[in-house]
Amino acid sequence: MEVKKGTYFTEKEEEVANLLMNLGFKRWVAKVMIYLSSKPESTTHDIERGTDLRQPEVSLATVYLIDKKWMVCTEVRGKKTGRPAKTFRLAKPLPAIFNSIEEQKKNEIYAKLQMMKKLRACANECSAILPQVYKDKPVLGKDPQGRTVSGPRHCEGDHSP
Repeated sequence: MEVKKGTYFTEKEEEVANLLMNLGFKRWVAKVMIYLSSKPESTTHDIERGTDLRQPEVSLATVYLIDKKWMVCTEVRGKKTGRPAKTFRLAKPLPAIFNSIEEQKKNEIYAKLQMMKKLRACANECSAILPQVYKDKPVLGKDPQGRTVSGPRHCEGDHSP
């Protein structure tokens, strides 16, 4: 059995990651964000080990966080020749990122509230029109004799209710 060496989240860090996931963030984005808040600069390999995520998940998380401008990436040339290593760090402290998230969520809620107001206004306009359009059509259900009424009849010779 292979034993993994790495950093594991504390209960509080897990709770913060879960709260971020409840706000709509992917699990891997939340974990990378929390991990980088405790480790100032890390390579992708460090992040993989510290968050127990796979390389593709870490890659997607870093791309997302860089696009949001919450993370920066720098290339570090080692003594050896070859490919430079990339290190990642948060561009803003975690409270500033939380403020950005809060502002974004407030804007989303405001937009949905505006849609609800527009929906109510449209429904009110429609309700003024609907009774005029549907007043001649029978109501579905039972007639006074207990027969089921399914709607207007379209047969020419049939004059029954």
